[in-house]
Amino acid sequence: MTEVYALHTAGVMEDGVRGHLLTMVSPEKRTRIRLLRNPDDAHRTLFSELLLRFLVMRKYGIPNREICLDFDAYNKPFLRNFGGFHFNTSHSGRWIVCALDRTAVGIDVEFMKEVDPGEFNDILSPEERKDLFALKGNDRLAYFYRLWTLKESYSKATGEGLNINFGSLTFKKRSQGEAALISGGGYGRNFFFRTYNLDPFHALAVCSQRGLFSEDVRILGVDEIIKSFAGERTDA
Repeated sequence: MTEVYALHTAGVMEDGVRGHLLTMVSPEKRTRIRLLRNPDDAHRTLFSELLLRFLVMRKYGIPNREICLDFDAYNKPFLRNFGGFHFNTSHSGRWIVCALDRTAVGIDVEFMKEVDPGEFNDILSPEERKDLFALKGNDRLAYFYRLWTLKESYSKATGEGLNINFGSLTFKKRSQGEAALISGGGYGRNFFFRTYNLDPFHALAVCSQRGLFSEDVRILGVDEIIKSFAGERTDA
């Protein structure tokens, strides 16, 4: 089953706690965080890796120091020495999300800010544009972000990222949050899709090579993550 988790990161964190948590991530990620000028970006980047590490620690019962992240040819992170474990993360606003599975998986979350979907015609197929502009107001905006997150999740699951022409993909919604890629994409028949209602302001989509998704998103709290690293140390 594709497991889907979300972490809401609102709140103030003491410097001492933040300093300890920084030692829990990889040296490369620590350097990247310290170079980020925007505090919110640094906060999200830190907790994005902490969320993943928390889930791995809980799933395998191993200490944090035994978790080693690496990157493939597409610069997609993977867990070294743990075959059959796939994951993907995304963040937007105060939300960080993570999907876990035994096969390739992708996830995307987007804050649904006001935009003119007509300005993004290049990421939509002709059939999608027809479906989209048959809607009005908030329904149109919500459907646009639904399509956007589905395409992002697919590109992340395949590992091809920006190499995929989003406009060549056509998605159709189905009942109960399911969606299907009906044209475009050489991998389309090998992937399944699900969207979730994270909150009224964010769109969330997951792509997996298996058609069995968790019914709901498991919401985690920052305190739960922080406590899990209280007794941890790192050799980094």
